[in-house]
Amino acid sequence: MALADNEVIDSQFIAENISFLDNCFDNSFVFQSLQVVKEHTADQNYIVEKNSRKIRKTVSIGSQTTTLQLVDPTQHVPEPNTSLTENRRLKDWGLPPEITRKYEERGITEMFEWQVNCLRNPKVLFECCNLVYSAPTSAGKTLVAEILTIKTILERQKKVIIILPFVSIVREKMFYFQDILSTSGIRVEGFMGSQSPPGGLQAVHVAICTIEKANSLINKLLDEGSIAELGAVIVDELHLLGDPSRGYILELLLTKVKYVSSKSDDIQIQIVGMSATLPNLEILASWLNAELFITDFRPIPLEEYCLVGSKYYNKEGKCIENLDTALTVEGDSVLNICLNTIKDRCSILIFCMTKNWCESLAQSVAQSFYKLGCEETEAGSILRSQLKSEAISEVLEQMRNCPVGLDQVLKKTISFGVAYHHAGLTFDERDIVEGGFKSGAIRVLVATSTLSSGVNLPARKVIIRSPVFQRQPINILTYKQMIGRAGRMGKDLKGESIIICSEAEKKVGFELMMGSLAPVKSCIESEDKYMRAVLEMIASQVLSTKEQLDLYSKCTLLYNQQDAQPTNFLLENTLDELKNYELVRIQTEGEEEHYVATPLGKACLASSMAPNDGLSLFCELQRARQCLVLETDLHLIYLVTPYSVSSQWGNMDWLHLLTLWESLTKAMKRVGELIGVQESFIIRCLRGNNKANNIQAKINIHKRFYTALALQDLVNEVPLADVAAKFQCARGFLQSLQQGAATFAG
Repeated sequence: MALADNEVIDSQFIAENISFLDNCFDNSFVFQSLQVVKEHTADQNYIVEKNSRKIRKTVSIGSQTTTLQLVDPTQHVPEPNTSLTENRRLKDWGLPPEITRKYEERGITEMFEWQVNCLRNPKVLFECCNLVYSAPTSAGKTLVAEILTIKTILERQKKVIIILPFVSIVREKMFYFQDILSTSGIRVEGFMGSQSPPGGLQAVHVAICTIEKANSLINKLLDEGSIAELGAVIVDELHLLGDPSRGYILELLLTKVKYVSSKSDDIQIQIVGMSATLPNLEILASWLNAELFITDFRPIPLEEYCLVGSKYYNKEGKCIENLDTALTVEGDSVLNICLNTIKDRCSILIFCMTKNWCESLAQSVAQSFYKLGCEETEAGSILRSQLKSEAISEVLEQMRNCPVGLDQVLKKTISFGVAYHHAGLTFDERDIVEGGFKSGAIRVLVATSTLSSGVNLPARKVIIRSPVFQRQPINILTYKQMIGRAGRMGKDLKGESIIICSEAEKKVGFELMMGSLAPVKSCIESEDKYMRAVLEMIASQVLSTKEQLDLYSKCTLLYNQQDAQPTNFLLENTLDELKNYELVRIQTEGEEEHYVATPLGKACLASSMAPNDGLSLFCELQRARQCLVLETDLHLIYLVTPYSVSSQWGNMDWLHLLTLWESLTKAMKRVGELIGVQESFIIRCLRGNNKANNIQAKINIHKRFYTALALQDLVNEVPLADVAAKFQCARGFLQSLQQGAATFAG
């Protein structure tokens, strides 16, 4: 369709700073892209207001100079249009041919109707208005964000930060985006843990980060005064705003972006948030001044069942059928479901609540497969024909080539097409298990709930082994994420989830199936978290006066969900605390008071540490200056051991710590005594006298020292498996510990 006479291509996007993507693509692409999008909007019957502003631009490309008459796209208002067939094709959205081909290789040539409806909003597409949208798992939420990302880079020539919750999914998305975008010259890198690419954010176009790393990048851009280089912030799992441990970091990050965008016309950062279906999405959209789009579309229908004994119940509580036990006489319901799924040439995911349960269940299923495979029965015949021996041998060979070698438990399970997946595995082991499951070599994967939100591993059926954990019902969000893995796009006509309950747990199972997510609430209300939000902005020199701080506090989700009075009171208390801790000071200029960060406050910003952790570390370093033991590396290693490890060890084996303490050299014991480790306290805890609240700080010191001993062995190049055995922990935990210590050390 041709453009109307009074409509021309807006090429202001390429008129300035065209060197941003030097040699990345032919300049003609930008014109083609904008023209296709213009045709798309014309097809949607957009109405141009009478007062449309006409602009003239002179653009030099090569040796030619072109004068174009431009229409401001922000003046367009959409009208509904039911004819969306042509606009569903990806190539009609102005993507470079190289990127379109990459999508075609992955089987993506068209968008779903809801994706087109979401993107056709001219405020989102042309005015870079913020967007909050919700869709079920597997509905294709990320494709909308991907198109907005590509258009931000190529047309607006701005950088994009994509925020994901876990390191594992950051790595997965990094490789995915690199495959899709690298042929167009767009550099994509991951920022996670201690890993940052050479050159940092300045050297990349798309930064894929964890929440903590994204906050650090925003702080750096603010501190350097280069926040205008950022064009979009994409947030996956926006509902994590309500996470008690990390939600406040995401909130303060978005609050900072919202504040700086509102204060300057030169800064236009589009916030795009993807979320699960929440009852208060309208409040989140209102807080971010965002357009809201909600759909319940799921390309693969999901059927939810509750298995009680041998009876299947649907969401309405009706018994619909009995468990098929024709393939085995054994009474194990999990084994029967696994066999029936494998018979249908499909794979199955089983979620358990603990690492030990995962391993024991995987071994039990593998042992049953071995017994059945040796029998001349229908079940044995199915297993022998369906399990791919060559593919399994390849997975085992990859495991043998790992730095830690082939784990004997994994060897026993993988040999029969069964594996387990949890945080106790090393990064290499997890990658190999995930690859084996995707290739079909592993047909049954038993995993902890972290897999449901960490890695995209869909299966035909999902089993949730129990609806309760530690006598409490599992979280409704965790349940929704687990069942969301059921159904493989392009392979299955439907997905099935089965939650296994005892008669006593039946009510809990139905409540999970029928339940909805709780509203997201701000987690920034406590003084220590609010202190970080205020300090980071003062230290970045973005704001300094009381009036600016008041305006900033009104940009928080907390302010949007509460009355103004509690927020004002919290701000006053926070400023007093920051002054008392000497993190900020007041500087008078004329009659106006300005809050200025002290060197200690700036150090907290530069290290991306919470003020309380920064103060604790500062006190430790002050003590270390008076007496630092250098006979061994232990004292230095203790100082770079993250504070968070105290919550990761769980129940401490005090007898084991006492045994280790007695075997230490005098120099190592001196380190322990200097930081507060006491043999008498270890013995006291060994006797069970460690329940008082006032000794928690001492317990944390002893756990951190125990961790530092493990890190010292790793520094001394003791094999990972030996250290794991010595300190009674998983190999994957030690790897995460190394990564955390590297990040903490800076």
